[in-house]
Amino acid sequence: MKKIAYIIMLIILIVSGWYVYSFYAKNNFKPQPENFDIFLDWPEVRDLSNNNFEIGSHGIAHQKLTELNDSDLENELISSKKILEEKVGREVETISYPYGRNNEKVESSVNSAGYTFGVSTISGFNDFEYLEKYPFRIKKITAETGSMTEFKVRVYMNL
Repeated sequence: MKKIAYIIMLIILIVSGWYVYSFYAKNNFKPQPENFDIFLDWPEVRDLSNNNFEIGSHGIAHQKLTELNDSDLENELISSKKILEEKVGREVETISYPYGRNNEKVESSVNSAGYTFGVSTISGFNDFEYLEKYPFRIKKITAETGSMTEFKVRVYMNL
């Protein structure tokens, strides 16, 4: 099932020319039983990255970053970024906060770890003024409900 979804996703990305992002926690890649085939392997992640699919960090162990001490927070942010960059062969600029948990301390640490952006769980659109002021609090647009046409309309009309 995973392979079919992967192939469909890759075809849609290539045909549509859309730029899409996804976030990975390192522990998503630990070995799974043969019949548990839901996570992409590294070559598949690299393929997506090579086809306008931005690969971003989601931490090493999907921990609540706001609850970590300074050392553990630094490890979560830096290790995940480093591993993804080595595996994908590109700079990782963005993190999506596990559980949507972020605060000023986390945002400062994300900046210090070398990320350019941090994606929050706040829904909405980002204009340039907002991005300049809050690069580590980016709003997101989700396609959870409705058709692809409805999603495109929401994106194009900033709804």
